[in-house]
Amino acid sequence: MRSSFVLIVFLAIAAGLAPAASGQSATQSYRFELAGAPKATGAGKHIVSVRLVGASDNKLVVGAAIVQTRLDMSPENMASMTAPLKVQPASAPGIYSFVFDDSAVWKWQGKWALTLTAKVPGEPRPMTGRIVFQAGP
Repeated sequence: MRSSFVLIVFLAIAAGLAPAASGQSATQSYRFELAGAPKATGAGKHIVSVRLVGASDNKLVVGAAIVQTRLDMSPENMASMTAPLKVQPASAPGIYSFVFDDSAVWKWQGKWALTLTAKVPGEPRPMTGRIVFQAGP
């Protein structure tokens, strides 16, 4: 009787842990990192470049598709302060670049959050990551 109870408890615990062990989300498997400071283009715009890397091996992810972007001042408790940005052609394999208007971001100096959602080759679900950077001098 006792061994049956122990077996039932073990199976219940194992069933509860199985999804967590085998179902690591894409967001936990990858991360975005700044690939240098934002750079002025000279045309009233700045470019910010990021790299997408595997969390376990730090290898660049090539061929991901950026499907959603958001640039806002949530780190300064002003999430409603947003700025438009556009995805740019990749400057190098595994580097993803975005351009934004200086008047929107550099006018409001402080910390900005770039939130990105990407479809990673071979992953069933998109991953979302966030990078915070300083705008202005």
